[in-house]
Amino acid sequence: MYVISFGLPLVKDMWGIDGFWVYFENGLDISLDHESLNALAVNISNLLMILSPLLLFMGFKSRVLGAMLFLGFLNNSRFIWNLDPDDIMKTAVALFPAYYVWWLSFLVSALALWRSPAPKA
Repeated sequence: MYVISFGLPLVKDMWGIDGFWVYFENGLDISLDHESLNALAVNISNLLMILSPLLLFMGFKSRVLGAMLFLGFLNNSRFIWNLDPDDIMKTAVALFPAYYVWWLSFLVSALALWRSPAPKA
């Protein structure tokens, strides 16, 4: 789901991969303003998702990674709460489908990792 979201339309004339790069570039701006910190949080959640197979292979506990991805899901839900209240349906539809697939990929991955059986000692 995460990778598929990059190939889906995001907003008018923008694809999911373009949105990824916009936040990646904004996250490189090291400052303490609200927008830069939000971009940094999105980049950290994306980095966790991208590195999750490697982290699991290196022995990272699946439940811990699942909890971290769930925190990424909660953080990334703020895009929904930042919608224009005067025209919420128009702006909610504008994010469809790339944002929603990307956002739900964090929840699905977190739940799958959380429910995975613990390795036998």
